[in-house]
Amino acid sequence: GEDLERHVEATHNFALAEWLAAAEVPAAWVSVRIVGSDDGSSPDPASWLGETYGALQAVDAVEMLYSMLPDRVGSLLSLNTLAADLRVSYNTVKAWLEAFERFFLVFRIEPWTHQIRRAIQKEKKLYVFNLPLVRDPGARFENAVAIELFRAVCNLNDLGLGPFSLHYVRNKEKQEVDFLLARHNEP
Repeated sequence: GEDLERHVEATHNFALAEWLAAAEVPAAWVSVRIVGSDDGSSPDPASWLGETYGALQAVDAVEMLYSMLPDRVGSLLSLNTLAADLRVSYNTVKAWLEAFERFFLVFRIEPWTHQIRRAIQKEKKLYVFNLPLVRDPGARFENAVAIELFRAVCNLNDLGLGPFSLHYVRNKEKQEVDFLLARHNEP
């Protein structure tokens, strides 16, 4: 009983390992996935490869998104446009950008308005922490200023000197002020 099950599992795993090696799947992936699923069963090679291929496509799309962002520094960031360019959903792009923010790769600033509902609906401006990625000199300068103001706002808030926030201002005529510092929701 038990010896036969171990033999079958070992044979299955060996055959799977040979098949994956022939497919030139990296050894690190094989060693992680070969152990089987959470319920103790062995992985199905076809479903595993399908999942892996899907995951690799997602990684490519995430990398593509991050590589597109430096060219959009200081501009209004349309998540719908990014989603269409990458052929993924709006919610996917939104989640990836939130992950980039959590890992301090990028930060976004919201437009200034007294009506919170309007600020949420309006597009944010994006900046990257890795300044050399920004090729355009004007955008790089704006990004450098944004980093310093963002850092100042974070430091002032950490010191307990009041709730500060960083925004931009844009009117209906599309005239823009790149940065506005607010304290207690007042400019």
